[in-house]
Amino acid sequence: MSIRHSVFGNIAMLMAGKATPREVGRILDRLSIEPSGNLSTIPNDSVNIAAVQLLRRDYHNLSEYITDMNSYVADAANRRAHIVCFPAFTGLLPLSFLPQFSGIKPEIQIRGGDSPDPAYLRELLEHYCEVMFDAYSNTMSALAARHGVYIMAGTTVYLDSGTPRHRAFLFDNSGELAGTQDKIAPSPFERTFGASYGNEIAVFNTPLGCLSMLIGSDVLFFEIARAAKNQGAQIILNPTAFAGNYTPMDSAGGLTVRVQENSVYGVQCTMVGDTGLGISMDAPCAVYAPNKLVRAPVKNGLLLQSSGHTVAEILSATLDLEAISNIQNPYLHDKNPALLDKYIDRLC
Repeated sequence: MSIRHSVFGNIAMLMAGKATPREVGRILDRLSIEPSGNLSTIPNDSVNIAAVQLLRRDYHNLSEYITDMNSYVADAANRRAHIVCFPAFTGLLPLSFLPQFSGIKPEIQIRGGDSPDPAYLRELLEHYCEVMFDAYSNTMSALAARHGVYIMAGTTVYLDSGTPRHRAFLFDNSGELAGTQDKIAPSPFERTFGASYGNEIAVFNTPLGCLSMLIGSDVLFFEIARAAKNQGAQIILNPTAFAGNYTPMDSAGGLTVRVQENSVYGVQCTMVGDTGLGISMDAPCAVYAPNKLVRAPVKNGLLLQSSGHTVAEILSATLDLEAISNIQNPYLHDKNPALLDKYIDRLC
Protein backbone atom coordinates (compact mmCIF):
# COMPACT_ATOMS: atom_id res chain seq x y z
CA MET A 1 0.00 0.00 0.00
CA SER A 2 1.36 3.44 -0.93
CA ILE A 3 1.89 6.16 1.65
CA ARG A 4 -0.86 8.17 -0.06
CA HIS A 5 -3.38 5.32 0.23
CA SER A 6 -2.31 4.63 3.80
CA VAL A 7 -2.90 8.22 4.86
CA PHE A 8 -6.26 8.44 3.11
CA GLY A 9 -7.44 5.13 4.52
CA ASN A 10 -6.46 5.95 8.11
CA ILE A 11 -8.21 9.31 7.97
CA ALA A 12 -11.39 7.89 6.53
CA MET A 13 -11.44 5.20 9.20
CA LEU A 14 -10.82 7.64 12.05
CA MET A 15 -13.59 9.99 10.93
CA ALA A 16 -16.26 7.43 10.02
CA GLY A 17 -19.62 8.24 11.62
CA LYS A 18 -18.44 11.34 13.46
CA ALA A 19 -20.97 13.76 11.95
CA THR A 20 -24.19 11.80 12.33
CA PRO A 21 -27.45 13.76 12.82
CA ARG A 22 -27.45 12.57 16.42
CA GLU A 23 -23.93 13.87 17.08
CA VAL A 24 -24.69 17.19 15.36
CA GLY A 25 -27.85 17.48 17.47
CA ARG A 26 -25.93 16.76 20.65
CA ILE A 27 -23.50 19.59 19.91
CA LEU A 28 -26.33 22.00 19.03
CA ASP A 29 -28.14 21.13 22.27
CA ARG A 30 -25.27 22.79 24.14
CA LEU A 31 -25.88 26.05 22.26
CA SER A 32 -29.46 26.44 23.57
CA ILE A 33 -30.91 27.70 20.29
CA GLU A 34 -34.37 29.29 20.41
CA PRO A 35 -36.52 29.06 17.23
CA SER A 36 -36.69 32.45 15.54
CA GLY A 37 -40.32 32.38 14.41
CA ASN A 38 -39.22 34.49 11.47
CA LEU A 39 -41.31 32.58 8.97
CA SER A 40 -44.58 33.03 10.85
CA THR A 41 -45.30 36.08 8.67
CA ILE A 42 -43.75 36.85 5.29
CA PRO A 43 -45.27 39.88 3.54
CA ASN A 44 -44.74 39.78 -0.22
CA ASP A 45 -43.25 43.27 -0.11
CA SER A 46 -40.67 42.49 2.58
CA VAL A 47 -38.78 39.23 2.17
CA ASN A 48 -35.76 39.40 4.47
CA ILE A 49 -32.63 37.80 3.08
CA ALA A 50 -29.16 37.43 4.65
CA ALA A 51 -25.99 36.82 2.63
CA VAL A 52 -23.03 35.38 4.51
CA GLN A 53 -19.57 36.81 3.92
CA LEU A 54 -17.88 33.73 5.34
CA LEU A 55 -14.38 33.99 6.74
CA ARG A 56 -12.40 30.91 5.69
CA ARG A 57 -10.64 29.34 8.65
CA ASP A 58 -9.39 25.98 9.86
CA TYR A 59 -11.39 24.02 12.43
CA HIS A 60 -9.96 21.60 14.97
CA ASN A 61 -13.06 19.44 15.39
CA LEU A 62 -16.71 19.05 14.44
CA SER A 63 -17.94 21.04 17.44
CA GLU A 64 -15.86 24.07 16.46
CA TYR A 65 -17.17 23.91 12.89
CA ILE A 66 -20.82 23.63 13.99
CA THR A 67 -20.44 26.46 16.49
CA ASP A 68 -19.01 28.76 13.83
CA MET A 69 -21.73 27.93 11.28
CA ASN A 70 -24.33 28.53 13.99
CA SER A 71 -22.88 31.98 14.71
CA TYR A 72 -23.68 33.08 11.15
CA VAL A 73 -27.20 31.66 11.17
CA ALA A 74 -27.95 33.05 14.63
CA ASP A 75 -26.76 36.52 13.60
CA ALA A 76 -28.92 36.40 10.48
CA ALA A 77 -31.96 35.08 12.39
CA ASN A 78 -31.60 37.91 14.90
CA ARG A 79 -31.87 40.30 11.95
CA ARG A 80 -35.24 38.71 11.12
CA ALA A 81 -33.90 36.86 8.08
CA HIS A 82 -36.26 34.45 6.36
CA ILE A 83 -33.40 32.80 4.47
CA VAL A 84 -29.65 32.65 5.16
CA CYS A 85 -27.37 32.22 2.13
CA PHE A 86 -23.85 30.76 2.25
CA PRO A 87 -21.08 30.96 -0.40
CA ALA A 88 -19.58 28.41 -2.75
CA PHE A 89 -17.38 25.68 -1.25
CA THR A 90 -18.85 26.01 2.24
CA GLY A 91 -19.18 22.22 2.17
CA LEU A 92 -15.41 21.75 1.87
CA LEU A 93 -14.63 23.47 5.18
CA PRO A 94 -14.89 20.25 7.25
CA LEU A 95 -11.78 19.01 5.43
CA SER A 96 -9.73 21.19 7.79
CA PHE A 97 -10.57 19.16 10.91
CA LEU A 98 -9.68 15.78 9.45
CA PRO A 99 -6.88 14.29 11.62
CA GLN A 100 -4.02 14.64 9.12
CA PHE A 101 -5.12 17.70 7.16
CA SER A 102 -1.71 19.31 7.69
CA GLY A 103 -0.15 16.41 5.78
CA ILE A 104 -2.60 16.72 2.89
CA LYS A 105 -2.46 20.50 2.62
CA PRO A 106 0.86 20.73 0.69
CA GLU A 107 -0.51 18.38 -1.97
CA ILE A 108 -3.49 20.62 -2.78
CA GLN A 109 -1.67 23.96 -2.72
CA ILE A 110 -1.52 26.09 -5.85
CA ARG A 111 2.10 26.98 -6.57
CA GLY A 112 3.21 29.50 -9.17
CA GLY A 113 -0.09 29.29 -11.00
CA ASP A 114 0.04 25.49 -11.25
CA SER A 115 -3.08 23.63 -10.13
CA PRO A 116 -2.92 20.55 -7.89
CA ASP A 117 -2.70 17.10 -9.47
CA PRO A 118 -6.24 16.26 -10.72
CA ALA A 119 -5.70 12.57 -9.92
CA TYR A 120 -4.83 13.46 -6.33
CA LEU A 121 -7.94 15.64 -6.01
CA ARG A 122 -10.11 12.83 -7.36
CA GLU A 123 -8.57 10.41 -4.88
CA LEU A 124 -9.07 12.91 -2.07
CA LEU A 125 -12.77 13.12 -2.94
CA GLU A 126 -13.08 9.35 -3.03
CA HIS A 127 -11.78 9.03 0.52
CA TYR A 128 -13.12 12.17 2.20
CA CYS A 129 -16.31 13.23 0.48
CA GLU A 130 -18.67 11.14 2.61
CA VAL A 131 -17.18 12.45 5.85
CA MET A 132 -17.16 16.06 4.68
CA PHE A 133 -20.62 15.84 3.18
CA ASP A 134 -22.16 14.37 6.34
CA ALA A 135 -20.66 17.14 8.48
CA TYR A 136 -21.81 19.83 6.06
CA SER A 137 -25.31 18.63 5.20
CA ASN A 138 -26.28 17.42 8.67
CA THR A 139 -25.10 20.71 10.18
CA MET A 140 -26.99 22.91 7.71
CA SER A 141 -30.15 20.81 7.96
CA ALA A 142 -30.11 20.95 11.75
CA LEU A 143 -29.42 24.70 11.85
CA ALA A 144 -32.33 25.41 9.50
CA ALA A 145 -34.66 23.40 11.74
CA ARG A 146 -33.34 24.77 15.05
CA HIS A 147 -33.56 28.41 13.96
CA GLY A 148 -36.72 27.99 11.87
CA VAL A 149 -35.33 29.61 8.72
CA TYR A 150 -34.51 28.56 5.17
CA ILE A 151 -30.81 28.01 4.48
CA MET A 152 -29.21 28.11 1.06
CA ALA A 153 -26.17 26.18 2.22
CA GLY A 154 -23.78 27.29 -0.50
CA THR A 155 -22.05 24.51 -2.43
CA THR A 156 -19.79 21.55 -2.08
CA VAL A 157 -17.86 19.28 -4.43
CA TYR A 158 -18.50 15.61 -3.80
CA LEU A 159 -18.98 12.25 -5.48
CA ASP A 160 -22.52 11.31 -6.46
CA SER A 161 -22.58 7.66 -7.56
CA GLY A 162 -18.89 7.98 -8.38
CA THR A 163 -19.28 11.20 -10.40
CA PRO A 164 -17.78 14.47 -9.08
CA ARG A 165 -20.40 17.21 -8.86
CA HIS A 166 -20.37 20.85 -7.81
CA ARG A 167 -23.80 21.26 -6.22
CA ALA A 168 -25.78 23.84 -4.24
CA PHE A 169 -28.27 22.85 -1.51
CA LEU A 170 -31.43 24.47 -0.14
CA PHE A 171 -32.93 23.44 3.22
CA ASP A 172 -36.36 24.52 4.46
CA ASN A 173 -37.26 25.65 7.96
CA SER A 174 -37.97 22.05 9.00
CA GLY A 175 -34.48 20.98 8.02
CA GLU A 176 -35.71 19.07 4.98
CA LEU A 177 -33.84 19.23 1.69
CA ALA A 178 -35.93 21.60 -0.46
CA GLY A 179 -33.80 21.36 -3.58
CA THR A 180 -30.40 21.12 -5.25
CA GLN A 181 -28.76 22.68 -8.28
CA ASP A 182 -25.66 21.47 -10.11
CA LYS A 183 -23.23 23.83 -11.75
CA ILE A 184 -24.25 24.14 -15.39
CA ALA A 185 -20.94 25.20 -16.93
CA PRO A 186 -17.92 23.62 -15.19
CA SER A 187 -14.74 25.67 -15.09
CA PRO A 188 -11.60 24.37 -16.83
CA PHE A 189 -10.25 23.36 -13.41
CA GLU A 190 -13.43 21.42 -12.57
CA ARG A 191 -13.17 19.63 -15.89
CA THR A 192 -9.62 18.47 -15.13
CA PHE A 193 -10.88 16.08 -12.46
CA GLY A 194 -14.00 15.07 -14.35
CA ALA A 195 -16.70 17.18 -12.71
CA SER A 196 -20.07 16.56 -14.32
CA TYR A 197 -22.30 19.41 -15.44
CA GLY A 198 -25.96 20.03 -14.68
CA ASN A 199 -28.49 19.38 -17.41
CA GLU A 200 -31.38 21.43 -16.02
CA ILE A 201 -32.03 24.70 -14.22
CA ALA A 202 -34.37 24.32 -11.28
CA VAL A 203 -36.52 26.89 -9.50
CA PHE A 204 -37.98 26.46 -6.03
CA ASN A 205 -41.37 27.81 -5.05
CA THR A 206 -41.14 28.71 -1.37
CA PRO A 207 -43.01 30.95 1.08
CA LEU A 208 -40.24 33.46 0.34
CA GLY A 209 -40.98 33.57 -3.38
CA CYS A 210 -39.58 31.65 -6.33
CA LEU A 211 -35.84 31.05 -5.94
CA SER A 212 -33.10 29.92 -8.30
CA MET A 213 -29.56 28.90 -7.31
CA LEU A 214 -26.92 29.63 -9.96
CA ILE A 215 -23.40 28.64 -8.93
CA GLY A 216 -20.35 30.84 -9.46
CA SER A 217 -19.68 31.69 -13.09
CA ASP A 218 -23.03 30.33 -14.28
CA VAL A 219 -24.35 33.89 -13.89
CA LEU A 220 -22.03 34.96 -16.71
CA PHE A 221 -24.35 33.27 -19.19
CA PHE A 222 -27.47 35.06 -20.41
CA GLU A 223 -29.22 31.81 -21.34
CA ILE A 224 -28.92 30.23 -17.88
CA ALA A 225 -30.44 33.19 -16.03
CA ARG A 226 -33.16 33.59 -18.68
CA ALA A 227 -34.13 29.93 -18.27
CA ALA A 228 -34.53 30.51 -14.52
CA LYS A 229 -36.58 33.66 -15.14
CA ASN A 230 -38.83 31.90 -17.66
CA GLN A 231 -39.67 29.33 -14.98
CA GLY A 232 -40.75 32.07 -12.61
CA ALA A 233 -37.59 32.90 -10.64
CA GLN A 234 -37.88 36.14 -8.68
CA ILE A 235 -34.58 35.87 -6.78
CA ILE A 236 -31.31 34.45 -8.13
CA LEU A 237 -29.03 33.21 -5.35
CA ASN A 238 -25.40 33.10 -6.48
CA PRO A 239 -23.04 31.21 -4.14
CA THR A 240 -19.59 32.04 -5.43
CA ALA A 241 -15.91 32.47 -4.56
CA PHE A 242 -13.40 34.81 -6.21
CA ALA A 243 -9.72 33.86 -6.16
CA GLY A 244 -7.36 36.83 -6.06
CA ASN A 245 -8.25 40.50 -6.17
CA TYR A 246 -11.87 41.48 -6.80
CA THR A 247 -11.88 44.30 -9.35
CA PRO A 248 -14.50 46.75 -10.66
CA MET A 249 -14.68 44.62 -13.81
CA ASP A 250 -15.75 41.63 -11.71
CA SER A 251 -18.61 43.61 -10.19
CA ALA A 252 -19.64 45.14 -13.54
CA GLY A 253 -20.49 41.84 -15.21
CA GLY A 254 -22.21 38.65 -14.30
CA LEU A 255 -25.01 38.81 -11.76
CA THR A 256 -25.66 42.54 -11.93
CA VAL A 257 -26.24 42.28 -15.71
CA ARG A 258 -28.49 39.24 -15.37
CA VAL A 259 -30.59 41.15 -12.82
CA GLN A 260 -31.17 44.03 -15.23
CA GLU A 261 -31.94 41.74 -18.17
CA ASN A 262 -34.51 39.70 -16.29
CA SER A 263 -36.01 42.11 -13.71
CA VAL A 264 -35.17 39.87 -10.77
CA TYR A 265 -33.23 40.28 -7.53
CA GLY A 266 -29.71 38.86 -7.30
CA VAL A 267 -27.87 37.82 -4.14
CA GLN A 268 -24.11 37.20 -4.31
CA CYS A 269 -22.65 35.22 -1.39
CA THR A 270 -18.87 34.99 -0.96
CA MET A 271 -16.06 33.53 1.08
CA VAL A 272 -13.11 35.70 2.12
CA GLY A 273 -9.67 35.20 3.64
CA ASP A 274 -6.53 33.21 3.05
CA THR A 275 -7.25 29.65 1.97
CA GLY A 276 -3.81 28.42 3.01
CA LEU A 277 -3.61 26.79 -0.41
CA GLY A 278 -1.72 29.53 -2.23
CA ILE A 279 -4.71 31.77 -3.02
CA SER A 280 -6.78 34.32 -1.12
CA MET A 281 -10.31 35.64 -1.56
CA ASP A 282 -11.64 39.14 -0.98
CA ALA A 283 -14.90 39.62 -2.92
CA PRO A 284 -17.84 41.22 -1.09
CA CYS A 285 -21.36 39.90 -0.78
CA ALA A 286 -23.87 41.99 -2.73
CA VAL A 287 -27.59 42.35 -3.35
CA TYR A 288 -28.64 43.58 -6.78
CA ALA A 289 -32.01 44.89 -7.99
CA PRO A 290 -33.45 46.24 -11.24
CA ASN A 291 -32.28 49.83 -11.66
CA LYS A 292 -35.83 51.14 -11.30
CA LEU A 293 -35.70 50.02 -7.65
CA VAL A 294 -32.27 51.52 -6.91
CA ARG A 295 -32.45 54.95 -5.31
CA ALA A 296 -28.73 55.74 -5.53
CA PRO A 297 -27.69 58.30 -8.17
CA VAL A 298 -25.43 55.77 -9.90
CA LYS A 299 -27.68 53.13 -11.44
CA ASN A 300 -25.47 50.05 -11.26
CA GLY A 301 -28.12 47.76 -9.80
CA LEU A 302 -26.40 47.62 -6.41
CA LEU A 303 -28.70 47.75 -3.39
CA LEU A 304 -26.21 46.69 -0.70
CA GLN A 305 -22.65 45.44 -0.49
CA SER A 306 -20.51 44.02 2.31
CA SER A 307 -16.96 45.15 3.03
CA GLY A 308 -15.08 42.38 1.22
CA HIS A 309 -12.46 42.64 3.97
CA THR A 310 -11.10 39.56 5.70
CA VAL A 311 -13.80 39.46 8.35
CA ALA A 312 -16.95 37.49 9.00
CA GLU A 313 -19.95 39.59 8.03
CA ILE A 314 -23.69 39.34 7.42
CA LEU A 315 -25.34 41.41 4.68
CA SER A 316 -29.08 41.70 5.27
CA ALA A 317 -31.65 43.19 2.90
CA THR A 318 -35.41 43.40 2.49
CA LEU A 319 -36.71 42.56 -0.99
CA ASP A 320 -40.04 43.71 -2.41
CA LEU A 321 -41.32 40.98 -4.71
CA GLU A 322 -44.42 42.98 -5.60
CA ALA A 323 -42.24 45.77 -6.95
CA ILE A 324 -40.32 43.56 -9.37
CA SER A 325 -43.56 41.98 -10.63
CA ASN A 326 -44.64 45.43 -11.84
CA ILE A 327 -41.46 46.15 -13.82
CA GLN A 328 -41.95 45.87 -17.56
CA ASN A 329 -39.41 43.79 -19.41
CA PRO A 330 -37.64 46.22 -21.79
CA TYR A 331 -37.16 43.44 -24.35
CA LEU A 332 -40.91 42.76 -24.54
CA HIS A 333 -42.27 46.33 -24.58
CA ASP A 334 -40.68 47.76 -27.69
CA LYS A 335 -42.32 50.91 -29.11
CA ASN A 336 -42.05 49.55 -32.65
CA PRO A 337 -44.88 46.96 -32.92
CA ALA A 338 -43.83 45.75 -36.38
CA LEU A 339 -40.27 45.10 -35.23
CA LEU A 340 -41.48 43.41 -32.08
CA ASP A 341 -43.86 41.13 -33.99
CA LYS A 342 -41.06 40.13 -36.34
CA TYR A 343 -38.48 39.27 -33.69
CA ILE A 344 -40.49 38.37 -30.57
CA ASP A 345 -39.69 34.66 -30.80
CA ARG A 346 -35.96 35.36 -30.86
CA LEU A 347 -36.14 37.60 -27.80
CA CYS A 348 -38.04 35.20 -25.55
